Amino acid sequence: HVRVDLFYANFSKKDQALVNFWGTLLFLIPWCVAVIIYAFGYAMGSL
Repeated sequence: HVRVDLFYANFSKKDQALVNFWGTLLFLIPWCVAVIIYAFGYAMGSL
């Protein structure tokens, strides 16, 4: 992570915001959707 932080620190605030936006869109949201879909079956099975 240190290498990435060295590049990230040199980005402008606008570029940092874009990296954060696209990182969230490409990595965080799909994981959240997958967890919700996977957990939904267990939740319905427990009712």
